[in-house]
Amino acid sequence: MKKQPGRVWLITILCILMLAAVFFSGALGLEVLKLPFSLIADGLRFLSLSGRAGNVCAIVLLVLAGLLWLLLKGKGKWKAEDTLLLLASVLTWYAVYYLINPGLRPIILGGSAGEVVLCGSVYSVLLSWGVIRLVKSFESDGGVSAYSALRIFLALCAASHLLSVAMEFSGLLVQMRAVRETNTMMGLNLLPTYLFLGIRFAVTAMQNLFNGWILWLGVRLVEQLQNDPYSEGSAAASARITLWCKRALVVITLSDMLMNLAQVFFASSLHRLAAQFSFPLSSIAVIFAMMVLSHLLVKGKELKDDNELFI
Repeated sequence: MKKQPGRVWLITILCILMLAAVFFSGALGLEVLKLPFSLIADGLRFLSLSGRAGNVCAIVLLVLAGLLWLLLKGKGKWKAEDTLLLLASVLTWYAVYYLINPGLRPIILGGSAGEVVLCGSVYSVLLSWGVIRLVKSFESDGGVSAYSALRIFLALCAASHLLSVAMEFSGLLVQMRAVRETNTMMGLNLLPTYLFLGIRFAVTAMQNLFNGWILWLGVRLVEQLQNDPYSEGSAAASARITLWCKRALVVITLSDMLMNLAQVFFASSLHRLAAQFSFPLSSIAVIFAMMVLSHLLVKGKELKDDNELFI
């Protein structure tokens, strides 16, 4: 298959960004989306304040930083979706400029939350470009195969569940700090509240880890299917997914049920917590679909073997 520089760049950058997000988000939460824009803004602000020549250099570097997104396009004819890369460049200039000059930002974009919105909008545009580029590549002979695209999507989805675990951990720290700061009366026992928050995090993290693991097993299954849908390797990968899906369905539903019941029965011992009801329908749907698909693949392999014996 013909190499696609744009696709190689896309996959490489997305993987780097995802790994960086997983590594840093446990401490930074959504503020991880401000990277690397906040670092660029700090450097350009320092350069701009150094004098007139530094200010000119800062402007030139800002323009070049925004144009770097055009490298994702690679070689070849300009396509309609590549216009989104120009939009990403404009948004990069806009975001970095307001990060350098926070006093000029609109009120609604003030503070850390506004900075996350500014920088996150760039990633949103890049994600849209990547998805459109990948989907349209199916139409070309030298494009990405359906198997390769599915592996990429499953791998990114699996990584996003790891990111969710890190984000949940960040939220746990924020909630614990809020409980401590809003309950300052002497004699209050906050230990049950802290334990409950920890258990809630553990349940949510476990569900995300199960989902991520099953999606990663799906990546391995697609690799086997691409080589030979009816091989022993494909059957073994399908059976493994089916086994893990059964385990995940039982553990996820029971843990969620126990979490809801614990919230009801121990409500009087908890301080400053908003009641939350959860029912993991999306997790159940994804895992059940993977289980049924894997089961059908195993049955298909058995049917093929039976037909070969008959012949």
